Amino acid sequence: MKKIVISVVIIAIIASGVFVALGGSAATTAAQADATATPLPPVEASDEITVEAVVVPRQSVQLRFPSASTALVAEVLVHEGQAVKAGAALARLDTATLELGVAQAQAALAQAQASYDKLVEGATPEAVAQAEAQLAQANAQLRQTQGSVTQQDIAAAQAQLQSARAALGELERGPKTAEVQAAQARLDEARARLTQAEGGPKTADVQAAQASLDQARAGLQAQRDSLSGAKTRAEAQVQQTANALRDRQAEYSRIYWENRELEGQLAQAGLQLPQDAKDREAQAQRAVANAETELQQAQVAAEQARQAEQTGIASAEAQVQQAQANLNKVLGSVDTEQLAAARAQVAQAQASLDALLTVDADKLAAARARVAQAQADLQKLTGAQRAGSVQAAQAGVANAQASLEQVGAAPSVATLAQAKAQVEQAEVALKQAALTLRDATLRAPIGGTVAELNVKVGEVPPTTSAAVVLADFDVWQIETTDLTELQVVVITEGAPVTVLVDALPGVELAGTVERIAALGVNKQGDITYKAIITLKDAEPRLRWNMTASVVLPTK
Repeated sequence: MKKIVISVVIIAIIASGVFVALGGSAATTAAQADATATPLPPVEASDEITVEAVVVPRQSVQLRFPSASTALVAEVLVHEGQAVKAGAALARLDTATLELGVAQAQAALAQAQASYDKLVEGATPEAVAQAEAQLAQANAQLRQTQGSVTQQDIAAAQAQLQSARAALGELERGPKTAEVQAAQARLDEARARLTQAEGGPKTADVQAAQASLDQARAGLQAQRDSLSGAKTRAEAQVQQTANALRDRQAEYSRIYWENRELEGQLAQAGLQLPQDAKDREAQAQRAVANAETELQQAQVAAEQARQAEQTGIASAEAQVQQAQANLNKVLGSVDTEQLAAARAQVAQAQASLDALLTVDADKLAAARARVAQAQADLQKLTGAQRAGSVQAAQAGVANAQASLEQVGAAPSVATLAQAKAQVEQAEVALKQAALTLRDATLRAPIGGTVAELNVKVGEVPPTTSAAVVLADFDVWQIETTDLTELQVVVITEGAPVTVLVDALPGVELAGTVERIAALGVNKQGDITYKAIITLKDAEPRLRWNMTASVVLPTK
């Protein structure tokens, strides 16, 4: 009704505007013809406005299970319309897996605590005895090494001497003809590139650069098409595996409850559930686990496809940019940096050729030094002692001695801190597992009535809607739905109002404007504000979402 009145007013305003626009000389003529016409009285603003509203409970809450949970509902402890107290259990998921997670977290904490306690207590007598035995063994190895030289050691030293002598002979003979020719060829090639750089770009180079750019652009388009298709297929696979998981869960739920019913019947006769029924239930449960794994793998593959699309397109775009830069470089003038690089390559090739043609005195001296060192090493091995082996055995003794001292020493501050951190990490994991187990039971945060129940035993709880809706129906309030920005400025909080409920004709309820929302919302092109109305007296016939009208004073 309100919208019709507003429309009539708007039409009247538009009509007046049209009359003024067309008035001009016609209005002047009419005024001259009727100089004694009486002017219309001014339109006065109304003392009240009427807006639409809805009846809602004073307090309500929508409850959901954790969105990441895939467990089935094991118990539904309430029904719609039931009154519950705050803290009452409403529904519970199957907690077998969650309880196992808590047990595993407890075991991990116990293990971490035991490792920390072991560090604090220090080394056991058995560990000290083992370290002392290793030290005695290292000393025995040292005594054995000090008086022995093997033929293998001597043969290795002789081979080292022969290799050093061969390297010295090669240096003294000078470079080979093939090496000199290869170095000369590299010098000629570098000089040719320098000449080409000084002469500017060629037509063939421009054509080749343009062809590379065209190929890069085609590759970019191919990458976009290919990777986009791969991503689409991967996302479709996620949806397909999700549907398969739901089918497996439904099948498991059906078999599970059939077995429970059969098991109860057999128990009355003193019989047990047949093995094939147990096997079918276990097989269905494994199918659910496999389907969950396949869904996770499909989600990972979809994410990889999205990442591959981003990186693949970015790489192809980079190739297009590089090809464009190469074409611009070829089409441009002579590049001073390219000339400098070509001259540097010529200088390097010339230096390499000169190095081959010149015998390096330092290399000869180093080669002669290696020959002398190899002769000295061989001489040491052919004597009474094997110096290198003795040193290695002595190092083994020192290492064993250090290990013995380390076993007997107290743990370092860093080691204790690391062990303590592992204990704390295990404690956090246990708390997280316990919290997840606690969240498997949905509890009422307020006292009230179960207004809506969307869970069933044996099914996965909903993720897009509330599992349970609670509301306190003892106290009702009225919320406006179309209070506009032009109306909100003329009403005040605390003002008395009259509420008319569509379902209760002839009944007027007294109320008060408790609060007006500070933020307006766009509703079909109009900015509207929500006003909260508290009722003076209780009305037992009210129901949630009943439509109503609110008469508000404007003065």
